[in-house]
Amino acid sequence: MNEIIEQVIAHANETQPNECCGLVVKRDGKLEYVRCDNISGNPSNQFVIAPEQYAEIEDTGEIVMIAHSHCYIPPVPSAADKVGIENSGLPWLIVNYPVGNHTITEPSGFKHPL
Repeated sequence: MNEIIEQVIAHANETQPNECCGLVVKRDGKLEYVRCDNISGNPSNQFVIAPEQYAEIEDTGEIVMIAHSHCYIPPVPSAADKVGIENSGLPWLIVNYPVGNHTITEPSGFKHPL
C-alpha cells in the first residue's frame, strides 16, 4: 500500500492546487493506482471522476479504493467526502499536498444531518 500512497502523492504534486483523483484497482492479485481526470467545475475544492472513465477502469479489474488529494488542508474527510464514501461503499484514501500525510476512511454508516 505504501507504493500506492506514494503514487497518489506524486499525482497530487502534479495537479496542485487542484485535487487529484484516481482509483485503486486490483488486477491479477496486485494493487494498482490508476489516475483519473478531475472533471469538477471547482477542482481546487472537490473532485469528480467521469462515470465513463470509472466504468472503463472497472472493466479492467476490481476497484477497491477511491483516492484523492486535499491541498493545503489536512487529509481528513469533509462532510462531502463522508457522503461519497458511503455512496461508493469503498474506502477512500486522502493525501495532503504538500506534506504527504494521508488517511484511509472506510464506510461506516455516516448520514449527513441535512
